[in-house]
This record gives sequence, structure tokens and C-alpha cells, in this order.
Amino acid sequence: MKLIQVKNAMNDCGFIIFDMGKGDLANDTDLIGTLGATVIKVPAEPVPLDVLYVEEKSNNAILDSARRFRDSFMRANTSRLGGKQSDAVREAGIRALRKHSPITLTNLRDALEEVYNEKNKKTDDIVFSTLKEMCDYNLFEPSMSPEEFFRRSWIIDVHEADEMTQRFVVFLVIDAIDSYLARLRDSALDDEFNRALRLMVVIDEARKVLGFGQPSLINIVRTSRSKGGAVLFITQSPDDFAQDDENYLDNIGLPICFRTNAKNSSLKSVLGSSVDLAGLGNGVCITRLPDNPTLVRIQAWQ
Repeated sequence: MKLIQVKNAMNDCGFIIFDMGKGDLANDTDLIGTLGATVIKVPAEPVPLDVLYVEEKSNNAILDSARRFRDSFMRANTSRLGGKQSDAVREAGIRALRKHSPITLTNLRDALEEVYNEKNKKTDDIVFSTLKEMCDYNLFEPSMSPEEFFRRSWIIDVHEADEMTQRFVVFLVIDAIDSYLARLRDSALDDEFNRALRLMVVIDEARKVLGFGQPSLINIVRTSRSKGGAVLFITQSPDDFAQDDENYLDNIGLPICFRTNAKNSSLKSVLGSSVDLAGLGNGVCITRLPDNPTLVRIQAWQ
């Protein structure tokens, strides 16, 4: 295989950037121009993605998609939800997916109301009211298939939304990314067995999602390499990566640390060596290359 073929394939890499910080990335005109990205400001603008897309309307595919939505919906909500509520959300997902294509959050809300009515359950609980609120915001419009959406570059600015809405949007898009990558063949290899990138996922202020055990995010970090997927987490503290249910450090291939007052023990868990980064200059970072214990100092910008 010619190296130039892989380079051309990398030129087709899309970027999905979640701006969960202060909106800095969404307002960076140089970044937007370089990537050819489109900015979506949530909740003022909907994400134009068929986020609950199911390629084949088989029973197993519908069950899997309904489970994904249930898991992300439950994790985005900080209130502790019971088993019956969880079952109701899953059942609503199954009904909506069997009845509609493409499917909207409004379809899910209506299906959940139907389930509640059949069970003589009031619709004033946290589950139904939360889903109704998400519908009021019009967070998604299924105008583009995942194949169309993920071939382009997007900056999804959620920083003006409340934190639950931020997680809800990010989790559903991450679900769609995981499902999309799983349908692809392995990406091309160059002569040195490097994979061509197809999709780069960037999460700014990643601490807002790392501690929720979102299954699709964990799966992308663990398994997306062969499909040409990559994830870039941006966060203020190394401690954010070590969670009770998942240690993301085990799958981080290239840690990059700028000036920080983080404890030496935390930095050692990331870089593999004791190091004090409090005195680093502007634009200087420390990294550790794969299979090399020596730390490298890089002037990333002036």
C-alpha cells in the first residue's frame, strides 16, 4: 500500500469537538477555518444528526439502540432513578424505534407518555419531566445520517446549557459515534502500520463526562483505534482520568501536560515519572512517547 493513499485518507478525517468549557473553541476563528468546521451552539441550535439512527430495523438492533438511549439518559440525569423508571425509558425507546424512522426526542417522549398511561403512572416524575424538557429545547433534528454528519467537522458548543443538558447531548452524540465506527471496516494502514484517522473526538473540560461511566465513551476509548477513531480529552487535573469504574489512563497513548500545580503523585500516574510542572513556561509541555520512559519537553507554541 502506498503511503500517499493513507495520507489522502487522513485528509478526510472529521472532527467532533465538544466545547464544554467557556465557548473558547467555538469562537476560535483560526481553529474553525483550519478544520473547515461548522459551529453548533446548543441549546439555541439543534444538532442536525439522526442521533438515534438504526441501520437495520432488526429486533436486536432496536433493542440495542433502546438500551443505549436508556443508559445515556439515566447517566445524564444526576437523580437516582429506579428500575421501573429505567424499564419504562427502555420500553419507550423500543416502541418509538419500531414506529418511526428517523426518530426524534418528541417521538420518545410520546412513547414514554404512552407507557406511563398504560401503567397508570403519573407523568410528573423526574424521568418524564426531564425528557419533556429536553424536547422543549429542540436539541436534535434528524436531517443528516451519521455517515453524512461524521464525515464533516463540527464544534458542538454546549457551554451555555445546564450541565445535565450538556451531558445528555454529548452522551447521545457519543452513542452515535460508537455505533457509526462499529459499522466501518478497519481503516487503512501505511507501510509502517499506522492507521489512517477517520474521526477525531475532542472533549474540552472532559471532567464533566469522565466520571459517569458512559458505556459508549469507554468503548470508543478502548476499541476505536482499528476503525480510525481517536479521542482527545482536555482537562485541568490528571485526577479526572482515574475513575472508580474506568481508568482512562490505561488507554491514553499520548499524555501531554502543560503547566499545572497538580500533585506529583497525580502527574506520575499520567507521565510515569515524578515531575514538577509548576514552573513550565507558556506553551511548553511535557509528554511521554510510547515505549519510551524518557520525558520529552516540547515548545508547543510561542
